[in-house]
Amino acid sequence: GDVEITGSWSAKDQNLTINWIDETGAVLKSAESKTVKYDTEYDVADQRSASLVGPDGKTYVYDSTEGDVTGIVKGDVEVTFTYALDEKGGTDPETGEPTQPDGVADKYQATVTYHVANGTFGQGGTTSVAEVITVAEKSENGSIAPIDYAMSIPKNMVPTVGYDQQPGAWGEPMPGTETLEGGKSYDYTFTYGINVYSVTVSVANGTSNVGAVGTTGTYGSDLAYTFAPVDGYALDSVTVDGQPAVLTNGGYTFSALSENHSISVVYAIDANRDGIPDSRQAIVN
Repeated sequence: GDVEITGSWSAKDQNLTINWIDETGAVLKSAESKTVKYDTEYDVADQRSASLVGPDGKTYVYDSTEGDVTGIVKGDVEVTFTYALDEKGGTDPETGEPTQPDGVADKYQATVTYHVANGTFGQGGTTSVAEVITVAEKSENGSIAPIDYAMSIPKNMVPTVGYDQQPGAWGEPMPGTETLEGGKSYDYTFTYGINVYSVTVSVANGTSNVGAVGTTGTYGSDLAYTFAPVDGYALDSVTVDGQPAVLTNGGYTFSALSENHSISVVYAIDANRDGIPDSRQAIVN
């Protein structure tokens, strides 16, 4: 005859697993797993922290989620929170450099370093300053979009001694002329040119090596001139910057130039060729 079989079934427990990883898949925090009842509600949104410190001691900020953070259990559930590195942005109180986490993933920020050559930022200051600029963000749909940003281009450059004749200029590319991209570093240099000084050389009745040496030199350089009389003349006077001076072995050196100079060398008639100008001698009969 007919046989009636009566049975009962219970829902199988399901696994709910939460992972915390970085963008390379490295584990930042040990995964948590527990069993949950089939057809029950779950909510793990509170497990998504804004930031966390990984095993490497570095700070990471939340970037994306794979899997549903809330729902009805219909099978095993796995939710993975991915974090991005955040090392730069905040200012280190000791160095003043932007090397502290600021809550924004580094990949959305550009690091800009400004340099000054032959000068400093501020009187007696540093030769470089840096800033971290957020140039992009992640939208709700997961796409990355650029955002408006502003650069804090320094204006307080001060030349060092010997580099203050000209105002200085930014090299190419100039800051503000290119679009910054997240995760990249940029360097811009403001350069002061070295000072150039002139020497006015005047020789009467003689010759010099001014044609070979030239009449200009840069800050800190030396200009060495040699002089000689034409036949029948002897040294009468030497004037440097309007003051009496002497030649050494027929020459004069302007050492470590830091200003403009002038030199005037005069040779006078020496008829008897005794090395003394006739104008400085008396004829006795």
